[in-house]
Amino acid sequence: MSKYTWEQKKALLDDPYITQGTKNALIFGGDAAYEKAIAERDSNAAADKKQKTAVEKADKDLDAMARPAAGGSTTKSDQVLDLGNPALDFFSDWIEQVWNKMPDKPSDLNYKTDIWDRFHENREINFQAMFDEVEDLTDAKKTVEQTGTDATSALTTLFHDWKGEGATAAKVKYEQRIQPDAKELVAQMDGAIKLVPATIDKIYTALKLKVDETLKLRVDKVATAPLFTAKQVVEIANGKVDSKDKLMDVA
Repeated sequence: MSKYTWEQKKALLDDPYITQGTKNALIFGGDAAYEKAIAERDSNAAADKKQKTAVEKADKDLDAMARPAAGGSTTKSDQVLDLGNPALDFFSDWIEQVWNKMPDKPSDLNYKTDIWDRFHENREINFQAMFDEVEDLTDAKKTVEQTGTDATSALTTLFHDWKGEGATAAKVKYEQRIQPDAKELVAQMDGAIKLVPATIDKIYTALKLKVDETLKLRVDKVATAPLFTAKQVVEIANGKVDSKDKLMDVA
């Protein structure tokens, strides 16, 4: 008596990764036929399964990724974009093995230029280098502020003892030209110090969204067929059929 139930066998008869010849043998065969069908399914589905696992891992890693911060672990845009590569592999497989081999396709697709290069156009953005510049700018701002404080203190003492038209003219120039310009410089530096981290955060959010949406595009089937079946459909479309079983594999 077989150790496998009819329900188990029926599930394999509906599996697109098993060829029709193996399915025919399964209907009337024993345990050996069942185990052969299982082995064929696992072999034919291995690449898709591996790719799906890689996409699921990338999705989890993306969720766990820390937002860029000074001294943080996310230092470059490449770290975010690389998580989308498993989905890009999916596009590559379908482009090279299905789309570009269809006899009636409108035109070939170039995976490198049409997919890869466009997706990775935001590489080499160095978040940490930008944070380092913010730190340098913060130090410079403190220096400018301290210089302004020291200058004001020194000139206050000077103008207390220096009297006359020259002193008045110098005091007016300092208060109306030099001091406002120094305050404007500090304000501009302060604005940049706040703007750069906010910009980094916006860039990171956009990159993460792009990767997230790309990962979602990886699916088990396209137009109800896995890649294994789609490649057979293309072979039929190109007239590369030498048996009825090959037609039945995709029927």
